Amino acid sequence: MSPPFDKITERAKRVLMLAREEAGRFDHNYIGTEHLLLGLVREGEGIAAKVLHEMGVDLTKTRSAVEFIIGRGEGAEAGDISLTPRAKKVIELAVEEARRLGHEHIDTEHFLLGLVGEGDGIAVGILESLGVDLSKLRSVVLAVIRGEHVEGDKIGFTPGAQKALGLAAEEARRLGHANVGTGHLLLGLVREGEGIAASILQDVGMNLQRMRQQVRQAVSQGE
Repeated sequence: MSPPFDKITERAKRVLMLAREEAGRFDHNYIGTEHLLLGLVREGEGIAAKVLHEMGVDLTKTRSAVEFIIGRGEGAEAGDISLTPRAKKVIELAVEEARRLGHEHIDTEHFLLGLVGEGDGIAVGILESLGVDLSKLRSVVLAVIRGEHVEGDKIGFTPGAQKALGLAAEEARRLGHANVGTGHLLLGLVREGEGIAASILQDVGMNLQRMRQQVRQAVSQGE
């Protein structure tokens, strides 16, 4: 069960491309779970990369672990290299995770949840060798997705929420306002476009473009 290509976000597509590059880097003629893990770490911007970084998983350590455990290959043959059965299973589990969470698209966080859920691949062994608690890793990813992730005594913002806040500030500046109000926040949520808020608005029949224009007009008159 492979997800339709248009259901995979650009970030997740980049992970697959980077996984292929990493396989080539090690002269491996396949893409395994270890290469997917390297792709997630290298991608750098998605939820998966940020959670892995927070838990002490960086590119240098991961590459060193791959070379120690797997070693280098004899070079890939000409033509496309394919996913191993375990790597395919990770993708299938990512689709299931996205469906379970009610998400329309497959993103890096779903790939990471799939890696953890697969349970027996090289990637899991690497994570454990780096001292990562897989149960905690899953919990942190889910908490970030829900916007509940806590760092110390501070509540963090998901990448989507950070983007929406940035767009809200941009709208306030655009309208010449000194402060960010609730109207600007609504504009930020609408412009962010990929989060739960925008999805709910679309599900109830709202035209986001029209709504954006109406909110801008109201904010410019009222704040």
